[in-house]
Amino acid sequence: MFKNKKYNNFVIGVECSTLAAQELFDEYIGTGNYTIENRSTTCSIYSAYDNRLVVIVCDIFADELTPSLIGGHVSFVWDRAALTALHPANHLRYIEKLRQLSEVHSQYLISVYWHPEPPDQGPPFSISTECISKLFPHDQVLQLDDIDAKNERWADTAFEQLRECCYCIET
Repeated sequence: MFKNKKYNNFVIGVECSTLAAQELFDEYIGTGNYTIENRSTTCSIYSAYDNRLVVIVCDIFADELTPSLIGGHVSFVWDRAALTALHPANHLRYIEKLRQLSEVHSQYLISVYWHPEPPDQGPPFSISTECISKLFPHDQVLQLDDIDAKNERWADTAFEQLRECCYCIET
């Protein structure tokens, strides 16, 4: 999710699944209480509340996903396990995309998973504090939380240990 400070209570999300966006809007906004604009064959925009809540359905790496599409550069990014869902080979590319969409001085709230298995075993792919520091080498990184995430949701996985960590990054 992104927040553009130019607009009061203006929230933008990027989702790769059309089904997930539709279910979100149907459940929380109500069927028929939102609009869908098909920008291209690979990009749709779901909006509600006079465009104060917008979810763009497209590939996060799409060239089409630009600051102009999301209403300008954003001041805040909330990543709820998107980074940790991506293969490690795409982590730097993902952070570079977020930087392209963000103001020079912005804030990120990033929630990731850590497990002791090999780094390429996932998703969720394991992301350590060291990895976060390497992805944001010139920024202020603060770990906000580190909790045991091995619960019923992850009970049937091969992970013996699973931790969820949350970081605040000031660019």
